[in-house]
Amino acid sequence: MADSSDARAEFRFRRSPSGETYLASHYAPYPFHIARVLHPDPGWPDLPTLCLQSASGGLFQGDRLAVAVEMGEETVAQITSQSATKAHGMPRRPAMQTVALNLDSDSYLEYLADPVILFPASRVSSSLRIRIAPGARAIARESFLHHDPAGSCDPAFDLFVSAVSVEDSAGALLALDRQRIERPGDHDEVREALRHHRAQGSIYIVGAEPTPELLTALRDVIPQNDELYGGVSSLPHGCGAYARVLARDGQTLRSVLDLAGAVARRIITGRSTKATWRK
Repeated sequence: MADSSDARAEFRFRRSPSGETYLASHYAPYPFHIARVLHPDPGWPDLPTLCLQSASGGLFQGDRLAVAVEMGEETVAQITSQSATKAHGMPRRPAMQTVALNLDSDSYLEYLADPVILFPASRVSSSLRIRIAPGARAIARESFLHHDPAGSCDPAFDLFVSAVSVEDSAGALLALDRQRIERPGDHDEVREALRHHRAQGSIYIVGAEPTPELLTALRDVIPQNDELYGGVSSLPHGCGAYARVLARDGQTLRSVLDLAGAVARRIITGRSTKATWRK
């Protein structure tokens, strides 16, 4: 089994005198890795995209991994990941991953993490904190799915804990979304729900007014059928909106979250593209 990692990656975006956003500083120790910043979106050529990669092969027992992103005033950026993250078996100690997104005034960030894949006996605690100054907006998502290499559809992971919080620039809590799923195979109702919908994800549109247009558009991209089940709501204190989706598999989930993100981007920024929105 791989040794556990204790690492914190940091990224700071700033605005140049000409108005372009650039990566002003970064620190990405093992197991984090980044390549150069790209501008792949023809619909928004000034939007820099940073792909955050891992060199470790997943989450292992005892990992403590943190990511901190700082968006300067009037900056724009998109952060993606290379692929889904495998969470391996953890018989003794859980893995923890923490993400802190700090947005200065009038900045914009898309944080588009791929799912965590929960393998048998995995135990993962995930925390996402979004701190927004006036005028800042963010689109962020969190998701997971479970997988058993032996071919069983039953959820065999031991624990998944998630906390997503939204704060104002002074650190006052505006919204908190928490869930805890522990040994789902021991609970008939939870086991059956996760057998049918093996992937779950949420997308948060933060700092944007939860208008009827935004809420309706999000609902329109989540069909209710045997493969999908979801809901849309405004966040407390008028700080945004979110959608939660249960899906048959990871591909179905990602497709819906991609559509929801594209719709949200168009409504809150006026930007759209014919290219694939995710990468």
